[in-house]
Amino acid sequence: MKVRVLLAALFAAVASTAAHATDTPQLIVPPPLPAIVVPPPPSFNWAGPYVSAAYQRYAIAQGAVGFNVVRSSLVIGAELLAGWDFQGGGVSVGLGLRAGVPVGARDRLLLYGSARLYWAPRDAFFPMTLDAGAELRLSERVSLFAEGGLYAAFTPGVGVKCCGTALHAGVTLRLGR
Repeated sequence: MKVRVLLAALFAAVASTAAHATDTPQLIVPPPLPAIVVPPPPSFNWAGPYVSAAYQRYAIAQGAVGFNVVRSSLVIGAELLAGWDFQGGGVSVGLGLRAGVPVGARDRLLLYGSARLYWAPRDAFFPMTLDAGAELRLSERVSLFAEGGLYAAFTPGVGVKCCGTALHAGVTLRLGR
């Protein structure tokens, strides 16, 4: 009988606690909101084919078709060039190599150095340029550039004519994608 009284008391205590718990308001804490992580915008990709047009001091227009590859944080490119001298009426063709590093927010700016060798058949001379430049991406496909440097020219029978400055600016259009 003692066991029955003990069980009855235990049951009454449990029932009383359960009834009391349902009478008191419960504090419900909502789960925390998930964190919203906004990824940074992707960096510009300097790799791939492009075409460019430039105007050089002394009334020379120039076009280029080139291709860049990216290795780590280094951009390496090669380009075929063609130009027209509005004062002398001569055409020139050339080959250029360049290497640079993207800098700034989203790698929007490319700082580079280039070396180019031209051939001007009308004058039978071979100008060479060493330039430093900067190219700024306006969008995924379009960028503006400016560069300047030194040039030297070799003319058969005359020799090397050294040195002058070359300044030009232009626009680049990325192809593909």
